[in-house]
Amino acid sequence: MEIQALCRDFNLRVASERNIVSPVYIIHINKISDIWIKRYMKAKAKRLNEALTKGKTSHICNSKERWHDRKCKDYCSVASFCPYGKQFKKLEKIA
Repeated sequence: MEIQALCRDFNLRVASERNIVSPVYIIHINKISDIWIKRYMKAKAKRLNEALTKGKTSHICNSKERWHDRKCKDYCSVASFCPYGKQFKKLEKIA
């Protein structure tokens, strides 16, 4: 499997500092097994249903799922309902 990555600002100085010198890159990735994906998505769906039923979550995404907090900071639409997301947002306001 491959990803075709388009680098829209490849000709900027900051891109060249990060060794981005081409407008397009082909990146090979290993395929994830369908069994693993089904197991992972089943577990996530179960946790979501439990959270919706109880009105709160008992599971916090791991660091990899949070993209090392980048997801909580800029992309997670439910961070304000998550115990970790709430804590992260509080710390962000203080800083």
